[in-house]
Amino acid sequence: MEKIRIKEVLLGNVLNFLLIGLLTVIISNYFNRKISDIERDFEVLQYDRMAAENTFEQVSEMMNTRLFRMKRLLWHYQDPQYESDRGPFRTAYYAALDEWNSNLSTNASLIELRFGKGMREQFENQVHYVFYAIHEQFIDAVRQSDGTEKAQFLLQLRPVESALKPLSDSIDEFNYAMLEAIESGNVGRNRPMQIQEQ
Repeated sequence: MEKIRIKEVLLGNVLNFLLIGLLTVIISNYFNRKISDIERDFEVLQYDRMAAENTFEQVSEMMNTRLFRMKRLLWHYQDPQYESDRGPFRTAYYAALDEWNSNLSTNASLIELRFGKGMREQFENQVHYVFYAIHEQFIDAVRQSDGTEKAQFLLQLRPVESALKPLSDSIDEFNYAMLEAIESGNVGRNRPMQIQEQ
């Protein structure tokens, strides 16, 4: 009887040992998977943040370059000292314009991917279309300047000059919105989906 009791105790201990070992393996695997998921999520977040930073740098530089070169060309049209030497400034402006137009679709898509549809719409409506309108206004004034008195031509350039300040403010606001999204981690796949984005 005592041998049976010893066998039962030993069998119980072996079963307890096996169950504890099995539970340890199951719990260990569960937590290892959770840790792997957390590490993967962190890596995705880091990737999305770095990709958003790269998009910000690329788009911001292009906006600032085009704005500055547009302002510089306008200043040289307004200053009679540069009347015969506008070529390099015109060339620099058109190089920035060409780069802008060559990358427009890509930049708009990257902005939507990294920052959301709302940011893409802000870029298109408050930056791109304003750039386009100011460019057209400037080109029209230059085309009409043939045979126009200098004073009349300068008057035609005033609306162009006046439009550049609000555009500059819009660019600053857009840059700030991108930086704010990056700082908050609200970029890429970590960005909450919004109703208008669906």
